[in-house]
Amino acid sequence: MNPGKPTRQPRSKPEGISYRALLLLSLSCLSLLCFTVPANLLPEDISVANLARTSEQRIAIKVDRSEGLMAVLQRHGVELSLAQQLIGKIWWAVNFKDAPAVQRFDLVVGGAERRVRALEFFSQEHAVLATAIADGWHIERRRIEEIEASRTVRGRVVRDFAGSVRTAGLPEELILQLVEIFERDADLLTQSRRGDEFAVTFEERIYEDGRRVSGRIIAAALVVGRRPMTAFYFRDLLGSGGYYDSRGVSLRRAFLDSPVKYERISSTFDLARPDPLTGVERPHEAIDYVAVEGTAVHAIGPGVVEYVGSQGSYGNLVRIKHGGGYASAYAHLSLASDHIAEGTKVEAGEVIGYVGQTGYATGPHLHFEFSRNDERIDSLAFDIPTPVLTRKDLKRFQEERDTLVALLRPKEAKPVAMAAASTTNRRR
Repeated sequence: MNPGKPTRQPRSKPEGISYRALLLLSLSCLSLLCFTVPANLLPEDISVANLARTSEQRIAIKVDRSEGLMAVLQRHGVELSLAQQLIGKIWWAVNFKDAPAVQRFDLVVGGAERRVRALEFFSQEHAVLATAIADGWHIERRRIEEIEASRTVRGRVVRDFAGSVRTAGLPEELILQLVEIFERDADLLTQSRRGDEFAVTFEERIYEDGRRVSGRIIAAALVVGRRPMTAFYFRDLLGSGGYYDSRGVSLRRAFLDSPVKYERISSTFDLARPDPLTGVERPHEAIDYVAVEGTAVHAIGPGVVEYVGSQGSYGNLVRIKHGGGYASAYAHLSLASDHIAEGTKVEAGEVIGYVGQTGYATGPHLHFEFSRNDERIDSLAFDIPTPVLTRKDLKRFQEERDTLVALLRPKEAKPVAMAAASTTNRRR
């Protein structure tokens, strides 16, 4: 041994049991801390079961009439009795008469078993929410938000008129309406040529579910064979609406040519016609239109229903009082329309009843009388006047026309041939 050099003492190692004890003690403390946190410091519903409950999924499904909602609900695990109860409550709360062929539903599923917790869908003007509760379903219905809008489509005729306005975005149901507006001046379906221009503004409602429902045409500007034509919808101070050109001249005569689509005229206005039942000559101050029983009968012009009911030889009769001293009567009807009653305001072309053979009628036909200042006149020989706006109405029309003209014009300085669409919205 070297006395000048210190000897290194061997380091004593702690026994392994001491390390293990320390480790166990630390883990025990950590565990104790973790499990002694006050319950009120934890979020509510933090259990595994509740975590599963809050994990919801929204599934969009489309149901057509061939499958039905019942089958879809059962396919997603809804028991038969609950599905029947849900459908019963939905049908009670919602009118499905005008439902589309394919209806969209949103299923809300959740929980470990992925059960259906709610069903949501739009129906016409309502949003419906069905929520699962302890003893069945709770139904909530609210009116959905809608926007009143006007949309304008523009373009040129390429091949045919109907196809061109359809391609530009005019809804199918408005094509015939457009044709009828100008039918007095032109047949758009046959007289329009390649290159003719058009711009049409129509009313539209946009619902929050994305549905668009088109209304009436409110303005149109066309060029047909180099001839410009315009139409603007206007309602006068008396509440009667119609289409007028840019000068305020009505595009329709005051009365329709005939009140019914007929097969033939069996009797004209004749002051010495033999009565078909007695053979005795007597005045026939009317026009008899032969038509299939049940054919719709239209008001020949705007007015107020003066009489509706059964009246002797006339059978079922509707009489309408028009402006300017004119009146019309519709006899031998099978029945009047449900909404027709004394005092009802009607528009030209509105269905007021249906062809029949009530009263002293030898077959189904419409007996139509037309009078002016209580004197019956021959409607076939009568020169039907054109409605004229009053001075007050003309001023109002000119103001509304200028607003509509601005909608018809494209916002950018491009020719009308550039097919485009613009929408003016007003939230309702």
